[in-house]
Amino acid sequence: MATTKIAKYVWLIDRLYNHPNGMTLAELQDDWIGTYGLDEACQMSPRTFLRLKTETEGLFGVDIECAACDSYRYRISRKEIDNDRLRKWLLDTFVVSNRIADSMQLKERILIEEVPSGGKYLLDILSAMKESNVIEMEYQSFVSSEPRKLKVEPYCLKANKRRWYVLGKTEKGLRVYALDRIVGMAIVGDEKFVMPETFDAEEYFANTIGVSVEAEDYEVETIRVKVYANRHKDKYLNTLPLHPSQKMVESGEEYSIFEYRLRATYEFFHEILALGDEAEVLSPEWVRKDMTWYVENMLKRYKN
Repeated sequence: MATTKIAKYVWLIDRLYNHPNGMTLAELQDDWIGTYGLDEACQMSPRTFLRLKTETEGLFGVDIECAACDSYRYRISRKEIDNDRLRKWLLDTFVVSNRIADSMQLKERILIEEVPSGGKYLLDILSAMKESNVIEMEYQSFVSSEPRKLKVEPYCLKANKRRWYVLGKTEKGLRVYALDRIVGMAIVGDEKFVMPETFDAEEYFANTIGVSVEAEDYEVETIRVKVYANRHKDKYLNTLPLHPSQKMVESGEEYSIFEYRLRATYEFFHEILALGDEAEVLSPEWVRKDMTWYVENMLKRYKN
């Protein structure tokens, strides 16, 4: 069974990433034969393995350690990966993709979510970010009847709810644009920008849910939400928090109380509304009143 170089790299990442305690060369060789068969072209000699190891480390930016004191077991150093969210996401994606590729006979039983904005302009924006190039786009917002042209200095990309967004500097300051609403785009090759050394993409979005930052309109506040346990939504939130700041401050048989430190933008209200009658905002009072307004408007629509 012939295999490409990239498939070999992903195979090695897959095996070592899923064996935190490591694997010996003999175990890797047996696994290799079990995956690719006994074809001589696919045999993995110690020299071939060391070359594969070096190339994989360079491509994925990982360290594959060999512990002489532990039967010469090879393992991926997890410390740096666990502290690097993007690298961990990439490795998880490669590993899952590799497993699915090995299970194509199950394709009718593996359902995925498509990302509408995942391909058309993503690579061009990545290229512009890498080369510090300005991009010129035609952008069709939901509130405008015609697309408008604008120049953007692309600072960062963010994925959120099956959409990709680019945060960039415009003549009006930092703005977020959805890639699926771009109707035309070009890299302005002769226009460069200087990325501010103080800009931190993670910090910029740290106090919001989704992509609505709106720092000029909303302060960061402590928000308390009561989640009822009749349908186990409290347990659901424990396994999939709404926001990294989420803390459970009270827990009982009938409900749990969660605390958040963030800006109460529209996307926060949307997430709480999605919990239906199983969630109640407790404080601050203005957030509770705004949530009441949303609920009353929903009730009016259903009554009419």
